[in-house]
Amino acid sequence: MPPKQKRRRQHAGKQQGDPDWDREPGDGAVTDDDVSEYVEVDPNNPDALRVRRVRRKRTLTPAQKVNRALGLAFVGLAGLVGITILIIAIYKGADTVQKDAENTAVGQDETQKLLAAINAQDQFDMVVDDEERAASKAVIEGFLAADSQEERLKFVRSPERVAPLMGEWYAGGAPQRQEIAEFIFSKKERIDGRYWILLAAKLTPSEQIQFFTLEQTEGAILMDWETSSGYQPMRAEDLRTQRPTSPVPLRVNVELSDFYDGERFSPSEHLCCRLTYPGDPDFEFYGYAPLDSPIGTELRRILEIMRPAWILEIRYPEAATHPKQVEITGIVNRNWFLD
Repeated sequence: MPPKQKRRRQHAGKQQGDPDWDREPGDGAVTDDDVSEYVEVDPNNPDALRVRRVRRKRTLTPAQKVNRALGLAFVGLAGLVGITILIIAIYKGADTVQKDAENTAVGQDETQKLLAAINAQDQFDMVVDDEERAASKAVIEGFLAADSQEERLKFVRSPERVAPLMGEWYAGGAPQRQEIAEFIFSKKERIDGRYWILLAAKLTPSEQIQFFTLEQTEGAILMDWETSSGYQPMRAEDLRTQRPTSPVPLRVNVELSDFYDGERFSPSEHLCCRLTYPGDPDFEFYGYAPLDSPIGTELRRILEIMRPAWILEIRYPEAATHPKQVEITGIVNRNWFLD
């Protein structure tokens, strides 16, 4: 009797995580597999039929791959949001936690630790709000309206340190009594863990635009007098006329330049930096540092990615011939704010 023709039927299989014939239990899931069943003649017994299972890899279309990736991303994002909400709920609800006589697992100390962790990066809102703007205005106008240095020192940070500097700076006359007509710019920055409110104000009656910097702490907002007044140990005009050969610290904006006028400095041996101060067009110098020096190396590395506002030490070389060419001898601070 001739063998019967093979007969088979295909069943639409469903995804199987771990087929019994291929994996041991617990080996892990196999995804995107189709399992099909075929009924065929048993080659060992022509009068009998057998069921044959075939696992077929399913190829995902690009659209299906994108949908699956988006789905996984959504699940991950939802989990992150859930954890964040849980943390906020714990913090916000700390004051309403009911404690029994035995005490509870969530105590005030733990809540404060959690709060500190949440706010480790942003102690204050990084947007200057109306209340902060009003407090800053009161500090600035109080300073500008003061009749004596003693009164002015009440509105500034580090009064003991800046008192002698203020006396020298105002030796030729106290600042003009003015008020703020309007703020034209406001911003808050976090620098080295401290919070600074940066303001540009139009003053009256002078109609001048002046920049102010104030430090915000837990208990007060106070003016940083040095950056708000444009203080420098030597004014630009005095630097050019006196040409000191001893180092002088200056607050400057630093950018790369190619000004090598003269024979003292060369591009093969020196890094050239343009040194300026915002709002003072008269303040412009060109500082030079040996390319192979630690100062030259650090400046070149930083200036390739940004234009920093630093405090640098500069001096004139002996027998200087150019009024704007100076040597950079040191980095005093990598921002403008001193303690």
